[in-house]
This record gives sequence, C-alpha cells and structure tokens, in this order.
Amino acid sequence: LAGILLVIGMQLSMPESAHADCPTPSDCPQSAQVEALTRDLESYSEAMTYERYSEAEVLAKRIMEFSIILNGLESIYSAHALTNLAFVQLKQTQYETARLNFEAAIRTVEKVDGILSQELIQPLQGLGTTALAVQETDGARLMFERAVHISHVNDGPQNPAQIESLEAIAETY
Repeated sequence: LAGILLVIGMQLSMPESAHADCPTPSDCPQSAQVEALTRDLESYSEAMTYERYSEAEVLAKRIMEFSIILNGLESIYSAHALTNLAFVQLKQTQYETARLNFEAAIRTVEKVDGILSQELIQPLQGLGTTALAVQETDGARLMFERAVHISHVNDGPQNPAQIESLEAIAETY
C-alpha cells in the first residue's frame, strides 16, 4: 500500500519528462497545462468511480489550480472544478467545506452565466445533498426544487434531466 501511495504521489506531483522544468502548474507552458489538466480530469473521474477519495481530492485541487490559471477564477470551468472538489469533500463527510464550495460555484455560475443557467443544476444538487446529510431538509428541498425549475425552464416540463432532483425531493419528504 505504501508503494502504491508513493507511486500515486509521484504521478500527481512529478511532471511529464518532456516538461521536467515546470514543477508547479503555474510554471508550465500553456500546452503542458492543458495536457496535465486533461490527464488529471480523467484520473479524477477514475478515482471517484473507484471511491479513492483521498486521491480524487488531490486531483480536484490540482484541477482547480489549473482551471484558475487557464480560465480565471470567475469562469464556468473553474465553477465546474470547484463543484468537483465539493463532491469529493461531500463523499469524505467534510460537509461544511463542501457546502462553502458548492455555494461559491453557484455564485460564480450565476455571475458568469445567469441565474437560470443549466450549469447551476449540478452544484445545486450537490448543495441539496450536503444539506440532507446534515439534516437541513428545508434547505435541501429548496435546492432540489430550484434545480428542477432551472431544468424545466431550459428543457421543458417533465424532462428526463429532472429525475435525479425529483427523486431527491421525494427522499427529502
């Protein structure tokens, strides 16, 4: 296990041999940053699928750093990265940190893309799930209802994208 963690740590912190002169994301050329971001997104997805949450958290933080460097703090991509980090924190029962990150992602999307943006659905669902986890059922219900409303506005009534939020509302009741 220690050998595996060491290898994972080396993979996460060691740059590709072609980019050995960039020890941190901000020191890398933009093409290397995009390549590393793509690799980290794939690794993050795999780590979440296989419930390797500590690894996923490290990756989510790196993805957030890359996104801020490449896209700026107030971008949809950085809001997505923040949402990914919040989901990892939620899985690790870091509820307060997850809540703050979901809220920050929501504020960013609202500022960049508007209050009815479809990009709000995922962080709203995450914030609702976080509220459920800490027994704040009224707050959870409001988040899920808002996600349903946004889906309704963008995709029409009774669309398949609403199912997850509607199931969560039923669970809340």
